[in-house]
Amino acid sequence: MHKTRIFLPPSLWLQNPISSSVVGDQLNFRNQLVMRSGIGSSANSLDRPGHLYIVYQTNGSDNLVSVIGQRQALFLDSESLKTPDTINLRGYNESFGELLDVRFGSLESARLWLNPQPTSSSVYEVILTETPHRSASVEEIRTYLAIKYGINLVDYKQYVYKREKLWDGSKNKYNHRIFGLAQLSLFGLKPSKSMHSKDQDLIVSVSKRQRSQFRDGTYLLFGTNNNPLVFDHKTGESKKEWLVQTNKEQLKVNLSFKLNSAYPVYN
Repeated sequence: MHKTRIFLPPSLWLQNPISSSVVGDQLNFRNQLVMRSGIGSSANSLDRPGHLYIVYQTNGSDNLVSVIGQRQALFLDSESLKTPDTINLRGYNESFGELLDVRFGSLESARLWLNPQPTSSSVYEVILTETPHRSASVEEIRTYLAIKYGINLVDYKQYVYKREKLWDGSKNKYNHRIFGLAQLSLFGLKPSKSMHSKDQDLIVSVSKRQRSQFRDGTYLLFGTNNNPLVFDHKTGESKKEWLVQTNKEQLKVNLSFKLNSAYPVYN
């Protein structure tokens, strides 16, 4: 059996595979993490400065992750992470949408604790890298998580893989709600099915046969004009438009729409 080699060696990496059926809470067709034991703690201590990425959804107040050292501690509470997508976070090492990205200094023999039973939140993936970390850049990790879970990034310029930018933002009208499929071998990500985590209007998917079209670095991204999926009764045209960008001449994929969200607008 051929196995995909993953080139990212983080200090901690927790994730769940793609879902085969709709069971419980999901983000872009993937199940949330389920902690089997009563306490979710890292086995090894963290002695160097680190970079923590968390994919989550929240509807209330939960302590999601804590990094506790001998002299300092970092507590990440879900209620304080609910940041509007439109906010300018400048440094990007803060929470935006459903993706938390935070740097922390040396905490001296720290342990990372993951809440095993949050009551109103869901955690989908956790990546912890110790700095300096050169095998994958911060932007590449953000790109991987955003594409995998259909999450907004603050700036389209963050879509980067192997030093190549994936999104051409020259058409400003469509630099919104970017999502899609990509094969990123650095992270073991293969294309399957995707929709934007908030819009959920368009679903793009590939069959097992169609996956052979994708090689390492192949991507297919959709950006919208930020209008709702509604139709003008006079023209019959949708107010919502997508711009598609890819780095391959021909790709065959399957597209589907949620028709219950598309309804005519009468003026």
